[in-house]
Amino acid sequence: MEIAFTKMSKKGQVVIPKNIRERVNFKPTDKFIVYDVKGSVVIKKIEKKNLIKEAEKIFSMIDSKKLKLKPEDIEEEISAVRK
Repeated sequence: MEIAFTKMSKKGQVVIPKNIRERVNFKPTDKFIVYDVKGSVVIKKIEKKNLIKEAEKIFSMIDSKKLKLKPEDIEEEISAVRK
């Protein structure tokens, strides 16, 4: 696991450090889902080919109360990715 430091801008933007972006192969046009797990923020890259599988996994986590997201939050994110 690699650790790096960053900060949030006044607009809520967070820069993912270059060395981590390169290691996990994040590109400028990638889409992500962001969620909270017990006070930690998780950023998960979503690829269209895996969208349904990822959504099902996240919904199952919501159903098991591991995440504090509402289903409509997930639907909104999925709609944004599909655009």
